[in-house]
Amino acid sequence: MAARVYSQNQVACPDIGPICLVRDEPPQLQKTTVWVTELRLLAEYGLISGLGVQGVLPLKLVDRRTVRSDLSGNQLTLDYEDIHQPDRTIAGLGDAQLYLHGALAPLGLQLGWRAGVSFPLGEVGPNPEEREAHGLTHEHVQFGTGTFDPVLGMDLSRSFGSWSLAGFAHAQ
Repeated sequence: MAARVYSQNQVACPDIGPICLVRDEPPQLQKTTVWVTELRLLAEYGLISGLGVQGVLPLKLVDRRTVRSDLSGNQLTLDYEDIHQPDRTIAGLGDAQLYLHGALAPLGLQLGWRAGVSFPLGEVGPNPEEREAHGLTHEHVQFGTGTFDPVLGMDLSRSFGSWSLAGFAHAQ
């Protein structure tokens, strides 16, 4: 799975960051593009007909790039650290999940269900709001929840010869 997120915002002192304590910075226009990619490794073992155990391990990659300009559109190169939108790529494990996975085939449909728990393997960084309040670089992207959480899933599909129609729901 990959998703692209784009945001554009105008910032001014004091929201630009700690540099505003040293000098007055003119307002900026920030155009940020974030690519979020996730690869899931999945293993399943059948216990009996229609029932198995499934494990999922997500690998995550997040790439953020920000183009800054003055309000006239002239591109800026910062001579200070941007504590809010630094250009960076981060990667790591997400929270693993272990499910009991069942399947049925009622009325020509394929129905699957999953019930299980997520394990807090994904990195959870320091509170970004607290770090921001102290003028420190911070990261809002977290790869995990830091807790064991219940997870539920359901999928429903129907085959139509050489193609099929499917839907999937997942809750954590």
